[in-house]
Amino acid sequence: MRLQNQVAIVTGAGRNIGEDIAKLFVQEGARVAVVDLDPGRSSRVANEINAKNPGRAIAVVCDVASPTPRQRYAADLDALLSAVAPTPTVVLSLPDMAVADRLAEPLRTLAGLRSRWFESARARVASTHPHVTSVDIASRPPGLSRRAARSMLCTDRFHPGANGYRLWAERIAKACDERLEAADHPVMALA
Repeated sequence: MRLQNQVAIVTGAGRNIGEDIAKLFVQEGARVAVVDLDPGRSSRVANEINAKNPGRAIAVVCDVASPTPRQRYAADLDALLSAVAPTPTVVLSLPDMAVADRLAEPLRTLAGLRSRWFESARARVASTHPHVTSVDIASRPPGLSRRAARSMLCTDRFHPGANGYRLWAERIAKACDERLEAADHPVMALA
């Protein structure tokens, strides 16, 4: 199990790909925080996980896109990261909402500013916890123009497409591999 003794905080885990990621991480040995803005969805997923793997999931209600002040968001994130310390934890960056052409101007610019505002708080808080590794899933690969980055979105021009999720997965896997290599306990690789 590659994620044994690790903690994953999975946002949007109450359904769809977030739910699948949370369940996969548990299969790989991690404990997960099932974060979703809907308390019913986060509880349902956490209960399903715990039914098969007791004590491996907790439900957390959080809306990272809400009008919550950045200081409260930072305090909540700090409390969550403190609660899971010293377990090695990987925290993903927040996507830049200004990339999604589906949002009309000026909403796209405002959403982009707000997502970067929350991302700066996330990065600051994560950097104060030695057990946390941050993974940048938001930035474009070097040399990729904004226009070319649009090809990483799915047909709705808002959500990541296959290439976008592949990029995320590569960055997450690299960070997890580095974190596991630095772990002070033996790690068994899966074939």
